[in-house]
Amino acid sequence: MFLKKRVAKVQRFASTLDKIGMHKKASEIRNNQAILVPEEFNIYKAWTEYINRLFGVLAGLFSLLFLISSLQFGRSRILLYVLLSFVMLLFNAWLGSIVVATNLLPGLVTVHFLFSFLCLFFGMLALGSHKPFRFQSTTLKPLWVLLFILVLVEVILGTFARETVEGLGNLDSNVQNGMLPYQSMGLKFTLHRLLPGLVWILSLLGIYLSRRAADRMASKAFAILSLLCLFQIALGAVNIVYVLPAWSQVIHIVLGSFLPLYLFYIHISKPSSINTSQV
Repeated sequence: MFLKKRVAKVQRFASTLDKIGMHKKASEIRNNQAILVPEEFNIYKAWTEYINRLFGVLAGLFSLLFLISSLQFGRSRILLYVLLSFVMLLFNAWLGSIVVATNLLPGLVTVHFLFSFLCLFFGMLALGSHKPFRFQSTTLKPLWVLLFILVLVEVILGTFARETVEGLGNLDSNVQNGMLPYQSMGLKFTLHRLLPGLVWILSLLGIYLSRRAADRMASKAFAILSLLCLFQIALGAVNIVYVLPAWSQVIHIVLGSFLPLYLFYIHISKPSSINTSQV
C-alpha cells in the first residue's frame, strides 16, 4: 500500500516536471527502477529521518510565528522577505517528501539542500538591518561578495561530490591504497578539493587589506573565515584518507552549511546606531 502511494506521488512529480519543460529529468525519474524497490529498514536512518521531520515541523511553526509577527510592518520589504522565507520552507518540505519517495534520487537531494539556504537567506534579509557591522574600506566589500559567491559554489560542488560518493556503491570495493578514490571522481570533485585553497588565500588577503584600512571588525571577520576554511580543508583530508568517517562527515557538512550563511549575514548587514568600535 505504501509503495503504491509512493509511486503515485513520484509519477505526479514527473508529470509536473513535464509541464515546466524538464522532460529529461521527468523521464529519468519514470525510468528509475530503484524507486520501485522499497529500502530495507535501518534503525539509524529511521531515527535520522524522524528527527529531521521533527525539526522541520518546529521550523515551520517558528516560521509561521515569524510571519504573523511581521504583519505589523505592513507592506514592507521585511514582510515580503519573511513571506518568501515561509513559502520557500513550505516548498522545501514538499520537496523533501519527494526526495524520500524517490529513494534520495541524485539531483533532487541537491535541490532540496539548496532550497534550505533560500529559506534562511530570505529570513536573514528580514533581520539584516539589526546587525551593527560596517566595512570601513570600499575595497573590502567586493572581496567579501566574491568570497560569498565562491563559498556558495563550493557548497554546491560539495553536494555533487556527495552524490558521486553515493554512486560508488560499496566503498570498501572502491577504496584505493586505503583512501577514497578522489583522483577518479571527476572534475566537480577536483574543484571541490581545490576551491577552499583559493577561499583561504583570499581571506588572508582580506585580513591584510582590512588591517591596512584599520578596519578591526572586518579583520576579525576575515580571520574567522580563514580559520573555518582551514578547519574544513582538514576535515576534507580526513574524509579522503580515512574514507568518510561518520563524525567528520557530519561536522564537514554542518560547517560547510554555516560558511555561506556567515558570509551572507555580514554582507547584508547595515550600520546601526551602535558604536561598532565597541562591538
